[in-house]
Amino acid sequence: MFTGKGHRKSVQQRQYETLLQYASKLEEYVEKVSICGPDRNSYSKTDHSATFMRIKTDYMGNDQLLPAYNVQVGVADEYIAVLDVNQYRSDMDCFIPLMEEFKRTYGFYPGVSDC
Repeated sequence: MFTGKGHRKSVQQRQYETLLQYASKLEEYVEKVSICGPDRNSYSKTDHSATFMRIKTDYMGNDQLLPAYNVQVGVADEYIAVLDVNQYRSDMDCFIPLMEEFKRTYGFYPGVSDC
């Protein structure tokens, strides 16, 4: 079968090409879902482990979504006791993993100190 200028594609050939397009899109979607994983709803194309977060406003007053990490630092007696870097957007989602890391490192949960 000839296709191109001056030739018409058959119905089967058009359907086959459409099927190939759908199959390539499906492979692309499967790859994107596997990169993102079940716990996240976004990722950066340049850094797959970074999550898009609303960072700060630019000089025009517009919010910006940028790929970023959430960094939590636990300080005890003016020393960094524990550090946690993760993909969660909310600080509330980061608190429990930070405390678990503290317990794994020191064997107990931190207490409240009198300042």
